[in-house]
Amino acid sequence: MKKDFMFTSESVTQGHPDKLCDRISDAIVDRLLQQDPFARIITECAVSTGIVFLSARFEPETSIDFTTIARKVIEQVGYQQPQL
Repeated sequence: MKKDFMFTSESVTQGHPDKLCDRISDAIVDRLLQQDPFARIITECAVSTGIVFLSARFEPETSIDFTTIARKVIEQVGYQQPQL
């Protein structure tokens, strides 16, 4: 083994923003592929306190509810809506 070799690793919990974004993006891709197994899809997600940013490009045109999918994933991870 080389002496100048460096190994790094990252581990985050299920509710970590990176993991949450991955799960939301994956859920959107899954839903689009359920409607059209040959769809072409690109999704990106970013989260901050109280807001989710979604960007998606897909072919062919189809109708899905991005908001419902994101909220469902957020709830599954364990986040709850604040009581007003």
